[in-house]
Amino acid sequence: MIVKSASGSISIPNRRDVDYAQLQNLPEISAVAESLPNDTVLDVELACLDKDGRADTYEARVKTTSRCGTENQGRIPTLMKETPIYAFAFDLIRFNGEDVSQKSFLERKLLLKIVVEQVNSPHLKLVWYVRSGFRDFYNNQMEGAVLKRIDSKYVEGRWNSWLKCKHFQFQWCSVAGYTEGKGRNQQFFGALILLNDAGDYVGKVGCSGFNDYDKMKVKQLLQTSNPTIPSFELRSKVGESFTQVTTDLKVQVRFTELTDDGLMYQPVKIAVSGLPEPESLKYPDILQQQII
Repeated sequence: MIVKSASGSISIPNRRDVDYAQLQNLPEISAVAESLPNDTVLDVELACLDKDGRADTYEARVKTTSRCGTENQGRIPTLMKETPIYAFAFDLIRFNGEDVSQKSFLERKLLLKIVVEQVNSPHLKLVWYVRSGFRDFYNNQMEGAVLKRIDSKYVEGRWNSWLKCKHFQFQWCSVAGYTEGKGRNQQFFGALILLNDAGDYVGKVGCSGFNDYDKMKVKQLLQTSNPTIPSFELRSKVGESFTQVTTDLKVQVRFTELTDDGLMYQPVKIAVSGLPEPESLKYPDILQQQII
């Protein structure tokens, strides 16, 4: 959020209550806050842009995290030129001393448009609304969209008056190996090493999405598969110790996008193929104890 109090003081708290105005590491956003009418609160998303001018990609998120985490005051003038940051305003809570949270979404958007025009800063961008835009949302590979009722009031948190939609991609990957499990997954595996159809490393997927029975089946298959010696290139890309195996196991993965390094961003297991039939499996001791 961007807040300018009735007395004229500013604050730019994030979701963890870190105030960038106090840190003085985002001077372009502080300047936006100073330009607001007193006693005004905007709901915004802070973001840098990637090389294509988009704010919803992995590259943009990395830049944004770096800018927001900057503590070296001496580098800030350079970063303002190399990696400028912007406030994308999508809602208005207070305006010039008036609580507008109970007004309809459409009324708040019209008021927000007035505020953005008054501030007239290249670092404050208005997030407008469209009544229908799923085709553009899909074709432009946008990360996501938020659907809100036109007559909805502003309420913190998620309510049935708005819905967050994300654009996911799906891919079947070959399993080339696994890392050792830790903690609760010590009896199973830590992560599966994944390759695409061309044999290129595309990332890892952890145990999220697997129940214990699935994890047991996968681990026993991996342990009975032929171990191989990983190439130096694969070891360097994985970045941690793992066991490489030859197996027909495949995993369907859901992810948001591919990074510049060709890795899947936010991968999650959806489905598995190539597992043996249940009768050929043996429960590990930990599961036998749980079943008994």
